[in-house]
Amino acid sequence: MRTIINIADSQIKILDKLSKKKISRDKIIFY
Repeated sequence: MRTIINIADSQIKILDKLSKKKISRDKIIFY
């Protein structure tokens, strides 16, 4: 169970990083 939770947490962190990169790109495009 712990391993599954750790994998899910790592995937969420990766998605957060990707979303932040997308947001920064959008801001650069708008500015």
